[in-house]
Amino acid sequence: MKKSLLIAAMMLAGATMFAQETVMVGDLSRPMPQSSFPIWTYYECSESEMVYTADDLINLDAGAISKMEFAVIGGQDLHTHMTLWVENTEDTSVGDTPCSTDNMQMVYDNSDLYLKKYDGATKDDPAYMEFAFTEPFQYTGGGIRVRMASISSYYCGSTFNFVADGNKITQHAGTKNGVIKYGYTQAGMNYKSGGTQFPVVKFTVTKTTGITAPVVEDVKEVTYYNVYGQKVDANTKGLIIASDGKKFINK
Repeated sequence: MKKSLLIAAMMLAGATMFAQETVMVGDLSRPMPQSSFPIWTYYECSESEMVYTADDLINLDAGAISKMEFAVIGGQDLHTHMTLWVENTEDTSVGDTPCSTDNMQMVYDNSDLYLKKYDGATKDDPAYMEFAFTEPFQYTGGGIRVRMASISSYYCGSTFNFVADGNKITQHAGTKNGVIKYGYTQAGMNYKSGGTQFPVVKFTVTKTTGITAPVVEDVKEVTYYNVYGQKVDANTKGLIIASDGKKFINK
């Protein structure tokens, strides 16, 4: 029995392990509706910028982020072109003018996105507007800057209501504020700066456990075992494990 456990442990030690987790950023215990951030669908086009600081992301481990989901309440059906960029940042707020996307990673670009109404969603039980990344974003463990753009062929009579963290409300530029870009046509969009509420979001990240694969060396004198710790021939069918007497190696 002990030998079997030892062999199982050595098998696990020979592989890099991954774990996926979804982390909520923002407090839903004090939810508030925010109709114009991060997507203002009342007009045809909008653009927004958010900075989630290292303190905001204290529960999010470094790793490959594959998805973002914004808490949302209701809204109106909308066909739009949505684009999303992200980058690691040490900033604690956005500036008075929009950031450049030159050094940001484009993680989502859908020219045929259809946003539904999310009927039945409430502040206490919101739905989630999901953006699955086309390529994972390597989050290094600090802050994250997010920039989103929505370009539609028409404006909505009512906007989507996103869920904001009631603890993060501010009316002061430079702290948790956003930059909203809006207008009737893409060419005529203007920038609007000011205080916004903190949009609640979920990040899905895949992280490694820190277990690394051992160095494999070619050896001639090896003994083969099955999963029960019994010696077998090298050509035995099924899972077998090779050892040179000191360590387990790849066959």
